[in-house]
This record gives sequence, structure tokens and C-alpha cells, in this order.
Amino acid sequence: MSHEKDLQTAIAQFKKETGYTLEVQDGHLHYGGYLYLRGTGITYTSKVKRELSSDARKKIASVRDCPKLWEWNGKRYIKADDMFTVIDSHRGHLYCVHKLNDNKQFYLVTDGENHWAHGDTLQEARADMLFKINDRDTSAYKNLTLDDKLTFEEAIAAYRTITGAC
Repeated sequence: MSHEKDLQTAIAQFKKETGYTLEVQDGHLHYGGYLYLRGTGITYTSKVKRELSSDARKKIASVRDCPKLWEWNGKRYIKADDMFTVIDSHRGHLYCVHKLNDNKQFYLVTDGENHWAHGDTLQEARADMLFKINDRDTSAYKNLTLDDKLTFEEAIAAYRTITGAC
């Protein structure tokens, strides 16, 4: 019982100091992030256009990818590239990090202009960064139908280009 009380006290202190909430799910700490759109000019509407302009995508990405850095209980944390991680080491634009309750280290990199990428190796992280900073022109996929056939590699490229996902 004392362990749970200590955990709840730590969660409350974390929220007070950072403004972020941690939860316990299946006995593990869990962080569920949110995208705050206040002040961005983006509003809710029942009619959503399917295609955003390149400029609109860049503006959304600049808000989404803005990193959050803080220290708590002698540890440093970063929320970047849609992940909340513990910083194990940091030099320049390179971070060696791990997720909460997972000791597996991986790399988080930035170009210094608010673009972030990650990978299990430094080479993977840098390759992902190069992909993310290139302009993703989706016009090549505009006329695809459900009957079109793509190779596995073409399908991956299409998915990443259209969604911007890893």
C-alpha cells in the first residue's frame, strides 16, 4: 500500500511541476499526450477538406513537433517526435533516450529547426530526418484507386509520404 501512495505522490508532484499528467495503467506509468490547437487558427468544423496545402502541413508540423524539455527528480525528459522519453545523454542535436518503463535506448535527432526523428541506430534516425525534411509531394498518389497495385517498397513510400509517419 505504501508503494501505491508513494507513486500517487510522485504523480501529483510531476503534474504540479510540469503541468503533465502521468497515469498508472497495468501497473506501469503511462503518458497520454494531447495536441493543443489554441492560438493556431485551426478550428473545429464539421466539413473537413481532404487535402491540406503544403504551407498548412508545415504549420501543423511546427506546432506538433515543438519539443518539451524538463527536469524532475534529477532526471531530464523530452517530448519530441510524438514520444515522451528520458534523456540518457545529449550532445548538440543528438539525444540518446529511452521510454518510461523500457530501458531500450534509441536515438532522437533534430536539425535545430524543429524537425525531429528517431531510430534504433544513429544511421536510422538520420535517414528518417532526411525523409522528414524533404518536401513530401503527394500528387503522385492523388489518382490511386483500391484496384491499383504497388510493390511493397512503393506502398511504404506512399504511406510515409502521405501520412508523414515512420
